[in-house]
Amino acid sequence: TLNLQPVAKSVTLVHRRPEFRAAPDSVNKMYAMQEMKELDFHVGQVTGLTGTNGHLSAATIKGPDGDTEVPCTRLLPFFGLTMKLGPIAEWGLNLHENLIPVDTEKFQTSVPGIFAVGDINWYP
Repeated sequence: TLNLQPVAKSVTLVHRRPEFRAAPDSVNKMYAMQEMKELDFHVGQVTGLTGTNGHLSAATIKGPDGDTEVPCTRLLPFFGLTMKLGPIAEWGLNLHENLIPVDTEKFQTSVPGIFAVGDINWYP
């Protein structure tokens, strides 16, 4: 969501609940974007898609207040996030509060040749 906003005409985020388990900095940025009307956020689940001739035109979102139809031309579904590092925790990477510090130029971790992107990153 954070990376799409600068290049998309509009961005709508749908999440099953108002709370997020993503990196706190990412969540704060998302709420700031919503506050500035740069992002539309819906609590709910996508329950239907509408389109013609293979072209998406809308998504139906079932939320706490009923169904809402949101115009859209693209859908990027994602399946959750876990902040558990699993085997990555044993790779000898520097960690900051369970996140991986990276340089913002190349996204390289503290171990040469290992790079990280996304909500797992921490930007010192």
